Amino acid sequence: MKTSIAALLALLCSGVPSQAQTLCEGFAPDWRLEGPDDALTLTWLGETTFSLRHSAHAEDGSPVTAMTLLADRDTALLITRAQSCRVRSANWPIAATLLTQRQQTPVVLTGCCLTKPAS
Repeated sequence: MKTSIAALLALLCSGVPSQAQTLCEGFAPDWRLEGPDDALTLTWLGETTFSLRHSAHAEDGSPVTAMTLLADRDTALLITRAQSCRVRSANWPIAATLLTQRQQTPVVLTGCCLTKPAS
């Protein structure tokens, strides 16, 4: 958790205050999504840089947001929910589910976010 908080502080103090910064991560398997919304880097089986293209809130008003992430040769869907979430031994404020793929195989990664992409 200390590393995650340090990474978030570094992102927030990076001298780019006009852009939102995102930090999400999970384990089993380990993955991490961080950076500004126009260049979110997913670290899982290598690194892929996505841009946030679309977002939508739940129709029923619940605190759920779905975001479409696009890269040159990859796509992902990040679904966040404003609720307490636990990664390793730390509590985070936002639960996250990241849907992507490994070649033709769909993959669901779960974890938490300290911040989420602007929506």
